[in-house]
Amino acid sequence: MSQPIHVLIGRWYGSVRRRRGVRRNAAEVRRRGVPPAFEPLEPRVLLSADGIGTAEVTGRLLFYNDSGFDGNGDAVTAEDFDAIATDKVALRPGETAGAANYTSFQSGINGVMIDIAGLGDPAAVSAEDFDIRVGRTDETLNWQPGPDPALTVLAGAGGDGADRFALTWEAGEIRQGWVEVRVKATAATQLGGDEAFYFGNQVGDVNGDGRVNATDVSGAYANLRGLADP
Repeated sequence: MSQPIHVLIGRWYGSVRRRRGVRRNAAEVRRRGVPPAFEPLEPRVLLSADGIGTAEVTGRLLFYNDSGFDGNGDAVTAEDFDAIATDKVALRPGETAGAANYTSFQSGINGVMIDIAGLGDPAAVSAEDFDIRVGRTDETLNWQPGPDPALTVLAGAGGDGADRFALTWEAGEIRQGWVEVRVKATAATQLGGDEAFYFGNQVGDVNGDGRVNATDVSGAYANLRGLADP
């Protein structure tokens, strides 16, 4: 949960101490234009009237939409929970990328789920509350805007009863590279600050070593699957 903003509340006593110990009264302050001094008191917690800062992102999941795991359906339903890549985790800012952060799915990255706890109205969240960027370098500032996702709201369906938001793209729209998903801090998401994470895709990298070579071909042949056994 984002921490509340703390400020110091002060009181003006009608006089101000300037440098070298010179003390001026309130009348002189007004005449000379010396800014009033505030004596710091105990911290106070300011609560936002619009609720921003009351929610938090608790889940960042990759799933294989329109695959054998979800019955090859485009629409996001509870069946897509079976398509969540449980061996993959989101890369967070400041972390080093590894095999657990990217997939070799031939359709690329076509499904991401975000759990947000503490929302007042999940129906108020829209696709405009998410920013998508794509790139293939470690210089994320140079990444380009990504394709707009379709949003499905699954109220209360996330972990521990959080609200779940599924972002989906067409097969191949985000492929052979990285995607940055940024959940923006808005009145709808009620986050205290933007939340960003990353997933990658490299088709054919079966063993997760960051390269596609003969070892991956051998691994694929050793693990052939059909539609009935994805």
